[in-house]
Amino acid sequence: MRALLPAVIVLVVVAVLIALTPWLSVVAAVNYSGLCIPRLRYLSDDAKIRSAVGFVLDKGWLSHDGQPNEPRYESVEQYLRLVPDCCAVGGDFGDGLELNRFLGRLSDYVVIANVSRATAEAATPQELPAIVGRLGDSQHYYIAVSNCGRSWDPFD
Repeated sequence: MRALLPAVIVLVVVAVLIALTPWLSVVAAVNYSGLCIPRLRYLSDDAKIRSAVGFVLDKGWLSHDGQPNEPRYESVEQYLRLVPDCCAVGGDFGDGLELNRFLGRLSDYVVIANVSRATAEAATPQELPAIVGRLGDSQHYYIAVSNCGRSWDPFD
């Protein structure tokens, strides 16, 4: 009887794996499509941008023009109000920079323009797109955002 036990265990494990394969394939496919599985919903681009901007603000990364006592952004809402064309969601950002996802949409990337609060407040709404457009690649943040909205620095 003891001699058969390892063979029975192997058969049970193989049977379980065969039974789970279709289910795991479905889970992988919906995760690849960008679905937040725990919440059973897709995250909007606006929610991804808000998550990424919040991450950058929490890190204190947005520039302050190097001036002492320069005001910082107080909230995600303030940054988005002052720099409405600040951000883009996607994987291809031009200039040869493409952030591919090996397993699909385990995350998206958000590009955030590094515009100081003083610059944003001094510019007119008509001037801001040109200011953002003149920023080089080194003046943007590329933040990964998971399907469920968790942000992180993909280059860290």
